[in-house]
Amino acid sequence: MTDITFTVLGAVRAWSDGVELDLGYPQQRAVLAALLVRGGASATLEELVDDIWGADAPHSSARQIRTYIYRLRKILGARGRQCIRSIGGGYLLESGPESSDLFRFTQLVTQARESHRASDAMSATARYADALALWTGTALAGIPGPYAATQRIRLTELQLVTEEERLACTLELGAYNQAAAELSAFVASHPLRERLCELKMLALYGAGRQAEALESFYTTSRRLRSELGVAPGRALSTVHQRILDNDPMLLCAAPAAAPTLGPTRSARTVPPTPKPAQLPADLPHFVGRTAEQTAITALAGKTERTVVISTITGPAGVGKTALAVHWSHKAARLFPDGQLHVNLQGFGPTGTPLEPAAAIRGFLDALGAHPERIPAEFENQVRFYRSLLAGRRMLVVLDNARDSGQVRPLLPGTAGCLVLVTSRDRLPGLIALDGACSLPLDLLSEAESRELLTLRLGAERVAAEHEAVEELIALCARLPLALNVTASRATAVRPVSSLASLAAELREPHGRMAALDVGDALADVRTVFSWSYRLLGEEAARMFRLLGLHPSGDITASSAAALASCGHDQAQAPLEALARAHLLTGVVPGRYSLHSVLRAYAVELSRIHDSGTPHLS
Repeated sequence: MTDITFTVLGAVRAWSDGVELDLGYPQQRAVLAALLVRGGASATLEELVDDIWGADAPHSSARQIRTYIYRLRKILGARGRQCIRSIGGGYLLESGPESSDLFRFTQLVTQARESHRASDAMSATARYADALALWTGTALAGIPGPYAATQRIRLTELQLVTEEERLACTLELGAYNQAAAELSAFVASHPLRERLCELKMLALYGAGRQAEALESFYTTSRRLRSELGVAPGRALSTVHQRILDNDPMLLCAAPAAAPTLGPTRSARTVPPTPKPAQLPADLPHFVGRTAEQTAITALAGKTERTVVISTITGPAGVGKTALAVHWSHKAARLFPDGQLHVNLQGFGPTGTPLEPAAAIRGFLDALGAHPERIPAEFENQVRFYRSLLAGRRMLVVLDNARDSGQVRPLLPGTAGCLVLVTSRDRLPGLIALDGACSLPLDLLSEAESRELLTLRLGAERVAAEHEAVEELIALCARLPLALNVTASRATAVRPVSSLASLAAELREPHGRMAALDVGDALADVRTVFSWSYRLLGEEAARMFRLLGLHPSGDITASSAAALASCGHDQAQAPLEALARAHLLTGVVPGRYSLHSVLRAYAVELSRIHDSGTPHLS
């Protein structure tokens, strides 16, 4: 019945259409309570007698129970007989699922636990608070009898466990001082309850009150030994040791500022832990790379068992970042806990890579780590970062890495995450030691190059100047950056010029690099190449310049040695250095290729730096 409501989480009371009913004497209330607490299960006459009087039941106990049932039905009104039904020699209280505060409490606690299992601590805290708000005092207050006494103990324990679960969620939300204040009162009322002491220690530790956390442990430990003759349990002892060790992973992530929860019974104002979504915008004119995208998707399917690392490597301007970002946007749904992204600045205008410590700090902020909980030492920050990623399905994009050493501290430590690393370096250490899967990126195919220019220039213009388009593709060496710069000049810088005139500029042996400059350092092909060139050693840099003098892009070790006036073996080291930097592409052992745009850059450098007979020192 939905118009009659009952409470047992405090005094046993009943209302009909909002008007409170007089339930009579305590033993009559006890009969109603016994039926309510059973939650839809029937009770025999003998069970009710035992519930109310136990071994001291009078001879008239059965008749008294029937009298109490009669009176309760009368009190409950016209539908009293429907509410308390006679069934099989006993009685059953039938009411709507929302009519009992105990039913609503159980339902809310179940929902809170489901939210917590789904990593939604904010919703869990709110539901726990709503459930606990139903309590108005001691359960079954004033109800006599052994059954009420036993159920009172059970319900009080349930209430206390629910408070512990709520406060554990409060700690996950970072409200350490608020939780510490509440827990101090609970521990004072229940000094031998180890779980409460454990939570209090965590709250104090999270609030930066380490000494108080340790003192709380010592107080509880002394009391356990003196009153019960036992030592603290494993869970409490472990928390104590980890606080002594100043363990940065002891606490979960918290919001940027510890929230104020307000009254104990409500935590709806606590903000949730953020879900990072740091990916840069996707390119509107991305083309090709179908095989590479399929390969990354296959790798993503293996994250249930381990951390999966994929290195996307290749020469400057080949589209490594574009591929990583494009695939990441398409596959974002596979990583419901978010995406982290950082430009590691391994190759760039400053020449100074981003320190891993700076990248870690940015990730910790994005993950909602409370500033007060971030350790000072870099090694502990790495452990803290990996702890926050544990159990999450996240995508981590480490863009433009200088080398394996810069990447390694940023790798997650547990299954569930996919890491995409882009670099001009081959990152052999990451492959050898960390199990990374190598995904080398080559130039676009002719068809993909044509598709890119069609997207940028329009199908009508490409069809009208088909021969010029084919020449532009060849002169740009199918390099995505060069093709995009050329398309930009054709649409923005020189929209009225023919594509044939652009091809003529690129055809000039000494003017190609100037023709690929749009006045933006990040898009200037010469500048982008220079970020790799300036990291070369002296011999490798000189070899690169001399290779521009080779009559074709197909180079053997012998022809390179001849250009440098050195022996075959002496030429191997600088050639391999160029291949590692992706300023040269290894075809087969002893044979290399140099695409035409890099050759033009090498020629330009050679004119500036070299004179006389080429040789290697």
